[in-house]
Amino acid sequence: MTYLSTFSSGMTGTITRRSAAWLRGVLGLAAVALITHTARAQCMHWEAAGFPTSAGDSNASSVYDMGTGPQLFVTVEHWIYRWTGSTWAFVDQAYFDDLVTTMCGYDDGQGPALYAGGYFTHSLWTGGAMSHLAMMRAGTNTWVNIGFPSSNQNEHAVDMKVFDDGSGPQLYVTGDPTMGVFQNSPGIVRWNGSVWSGVGGGIPGAARVGFLQVFDDGSGAKLYATAAFPFGAGFISSVWRWNVNSWSQVGGDFTVSGPAGAVLGQMEVFDSGNGPRLYVCGIFSLAGSVSANGIASWDGTLWEALPGVPSAPQAIIGALLTHDDGTGPALYSYCLGGPPAVSGLTRWDGHQRTPCGSAGAASSFESFDDGQGGGPALWAVGSGSLVGGNLYSPHVARWYGACQHTIDPMCFGDGTFAFCPCSNFGSSLHGCGNSAAPAGALLSASGTTVPDTLVLSSSSEPFGATTIFLQSSEIPYPRWLGGGILCLGADAAHTSAQPSSAPRKRHESATSRSHSARRNSAIRSSRLGALLPGLVPRSQQLHRGPDNVSNGLRVVW
Repeated sequence: MTYLSTFSSGMTGTITRRSAAWLRGVLGLAAVALITHTARAQCMHWEAAGFPTSAGDSNASSVYDMGTGPQLFVTVEHWIYRWTGSTWAFVDQAYFDDLVTTMCGYDDGQGPALYAGGYFTHSLWTGGAMSHLAMMRAGTNTWVNIGFPSSNQNEHAVDMKVFDDGSGPQLYVTGDPTMGVFQNSPGIVRWNGSVWSGVGGGIPGAARVGFLQVFDDGSGAKLYATAAFPFGAGFISSVWRWNVNSWSQVGGDFTVSGPAGAVLGQMEVFDSGNGPRLYVCGIFSLAGSVSANGIASWDGTLWEALPGVPSAPQAIIGALLTHDDGTGPALYSYCLGGPPAVSGLTRWDGHQRTPCGSAGAASSFESFDDGQGGGPALWAVGSGSLVGGNLYSPHVARWYGACQHTIDPMCFGDGTFAFCPCSNFGSSLHGCGNSAAPAGALLSASGTTVPDTLVLSSSSEPFGATTIFLQSSEIPYPRWLGGGILCLGADAAHTSAQPSSAPRKRHESATSRSHSARRNSAIRSSRLGALLPGLVPRSQQLHRGPDNVSNGLRVVW
């Protein structure tokens, strides 16, 4: 692998022994604002998803195959949109009189259909009744009221999940206790495609049934549900399991100090290498008798706290998802506030917790590959507009956690990878902003590695500065340099230095098959030797006057 970079300098002409020694001295600094990232984080970044509006709140998302391949659906207030791979399209007739709060795909034997639940009671598109739950069959573009069983027009569906308890797949729906009263099943009912039925009389005494998840603790797949119960001025919460004929609580109650009480959020299944566990998040400090701050796991017998999560301050964790970014599955969580170890988006692989930056105000995650070449991404959906601390992306943003291609951009100054030294964030995928271009310098590539036609291009750097192209084959050691972030290893060496007589420069990459590049790369040749297949060099562009750095590139030869 090669790591590539460009640096713009106030120097003119070619690199000299003196300037090369200065460069090695800068790269050798061991304590220049070290940024803690591992090798797998080289290409970690957020990308804006281009959602068409910043108004309102986004409350739900779902990935479902309506017969033409998986699609990503997202709700905003009263509307539903889908991602086409390049833009957002309004889902036909998906315009309701109140909030859409949950979505789920379900095939009742008559073909795939998307179900939407929420506070709504009517369709503003047709004017017809839509009692909290509506269904759109694939290929019809028409929403149908399926007669949601409710005696209270002010309640709403909280969550939906498809589960087969032995009687065939059915759609389970949770909500307020007045939901399901006609089936003698307060708070939870199920739909088989034609009729509603109760689920064991509901969870006894629950003020609300919340989120659902399917989990197999070794005794067969079971449906699990969170439930809240009145306790003083607030609530205590617990997790319950459906045993085909009845509900039973698993573990003890979830509690927290303070008047509001404990609230449970989403559940997710993740195997960290010791067998699958059921994870639950929310606002709590105790899971049964175990001290756990906002997130805990169930192995079928006991609740356990997640290692590395401090006991204070109080964490408010509201979204969970198991996602494979190309380096193996991991559990992603979103925390609003709380200790630094869990705040924002974090990744837990079973051994260590990696911070991934701010995720706005995420309420749900989806793992989805839109087929556009970027690979699987973690899509964060919520009401926020800034991700990574700086990138504007209202309602929806996508997170890429690993390098997956022959040529990958890396080491960004847009705030999604690390903070720029002077809060001088650049544009998405650029380096940190500079005096000539607030967007920051951009290092890009054209051509291929096989055959060797790769050309690096640098743009948006100060006019009149000297550009230095750098590369390294060692794992990057990110640090601040001037006003930018340098992500090259200790073996970094220049491959070309060019006066900036124009605002854009081009440089052929240094490979064992490029004579012109090797001719300008004496330091690289002597320190790195010829690049061989299997090496992954990294490169960046550096410029001085003032000092700054572009984004980087990672190339697999």
